[in-house]
Amino acid sequence: MNEHIELDISLKLNIGDLIRNSAILTFVIQILSVIFMVGSLGAVLVGSILPALTFELEVFLYLLLTAFVIMGFLLAIGVFIRLNRRITENIVKEQVDELDIDSGKVKLFLYLYGIMAAFLGLTGIYGWFLVEIYYFLPWSLTLPDYAILPFQIFGVSLGVFIIATILLLTIIIEGKIADKVFIDYKEE
Repeated sequence: MNEHIELDISLKLNIGDLIRNSAILTFVIQILSVIFMVGSLGAVLVGSILPALTFELEVFLYLLLTAFVIMGFLLAIGVFIRLNRRITENIVKEQVDELDIDSGKVKLFLYLYGIMAAFLGLTGIYGWFLVEIYYFLPWSLTLPDYAILPFQIFGVSLGVFIIATILLLTIIIEGKIADKVFIDYKEE
């Protein structure tokens, strides 16, 4: 009746999926920020010609711009699907998928990966905050009233795009490092 059952509980972590999903997330953020930048430029364009239009032409212009925005979203989805496969296939090889989380190398990699992402994200946010305060905000105050808010949205979207690009490049480098470290680790 007193049977002892030994369980071997070892946690496996799919580091390849962690890196691939991080890259996909930053790529989606890049696409959304580009859509916001194009939309803010369109808002400035509409705001500049809107006072000269009649009501019927304003409605037609809004309908036309809505169609262009929907086409832009469809184009962005197509670009995402094409590039997503290429990004995920080239970042990390399949050998890095199942690794024991209790290993020292795996824990060290996870800690460094988290610290790197947090540090670069915070540094990028603070750096763009400084650019926004010292360059974009004073510049936007010299613009006409209809262009101030879209210009600020453009500035924030540009900052998000640059930060996401830096993070994506860093994730790709981390993926290549993981390939080198953990393929040797799995062979041991």
